[in-house]
Amino acid sequence: STSLFTHQSKPLSRILRDLNHYSSNFIAEQVLLILGGDTLSGFDRDVGLEQLSKYLHRLGVPEGEYSLHDASGLSHSNRITPMAIANAIAKMYGEEEYRVEFERSLAVDSRSGTLQKRRMEGVVRAKTGTIDGVSSLAGIVRNKYGRLLAFVLLQNSVRSRADAHRFEEKLVRYLYRSQS
Repeated sequence: STSLFTHQSKPLSRILRDLNHYSSNFIAEQVLLILGGDTLSGFDRDVGLEQLSKYLHRLGVPEGEYSLHDASGLSHSNRITPMAIANAIAKMYGEEEYRVEFERSLAVDSRSGTLQKRRMEGVVRAKTGTIDGVSSLAGIVRNKYGRLLAFVLLQNSVRSRADAHRFEEKLVRYLYRSQS
């Protein structure tokens, strides 16, 4: 067969950086489709979700701690425990092969992405998540003693996004000052 067109995309590391920095739901869903891609059958969301589940399993996240229905997090049917997220973050940071790109993919408070206007001591790299009534922040804080701490804050029944953000920022500042 003859190729009609070839497109050179950005490297996956750059795509994932854009996804996490700017919390792009569209990119998340497209990456999920690619995970479920097969040259014979096309792209399949369900296969993508299976691949994502296999990856979470490799990170040590038990099946009972999550239920995924999309990649963007927009589905109110999605479920995951804070401990599952924290363990996955810690495992990603522990993997020499992935740590640098994973860290680069996360927004930095006061500097980039969805955290650019958030002030949390300049020591957090994290991913935000918001849907109606929910606010979340998960990532890594380097405390003032130099220790890396994985953290996850999932807030439900949120009435004021500003109040939720203030609470998240207060938690991060507390972790920054903590000795553990």
